[in-house]
Amino acid sequence: MERIRKGLVKFSWLLLKILPEGTPTEIHVEKLDATLPRVKRFCIEHPDVMLMIEANENPLESIKELSSLKNPVGLHTHIALETELVGVPYSRQHDLVAMGKQILADLFDRQIEHFAPGFWALNKTTIKVLKNLGFVYVHTYFTLSRDKWMIEDAGLKPVLVSRYCHDFDLR
Repeated sequence: MERIRKGLVKFSWLLLKILPEGTPTEIHVEKLDATLPRVKRFCIEHPDVMLMIEANENPLESIKELSSLKNPVGLHTHIALETELVGVPYSRQHDLVAMGKQILADLFDRQIEHFAPGFWALNKTTIKVLKNLGFVYVHTYFTLSRDKWMIEDAGLKPVLVSRYCHDFDLR
């Protein structure tokens, strides 16, 4: 049963990624060491597309190269290795998000107010962490309305994302 559930989750993520068409509204930057030239080229052509950067996993030198671009920037963090955050304590989530936010704030010399969770996975603990760290906007996939209400109930602003891609999807 668990294999079936994992297979369905993977299939649904693939389906969600290919359904929306057009220029993405944000790029989740996870493999910058391999994609830096493509990301820079895309951002120059599309300066309004938000860069959601996985700061804890990308080389700092590569992230710094993006700081001269005009694109808006937010934090993208994979708190768990799967779509479930069950059992990931506040302290672990706080440490990951705080470290990523500080890296981006230092490298881009600006406040980081936007957050996009890896696998679009968040829970009440994640929301508490984001609120305590001063985030204002929480990005969620447009079909995940349950997250929208949880975000709003905490006094944060949901950003419903319908078109996104990863840096490794850019050509």
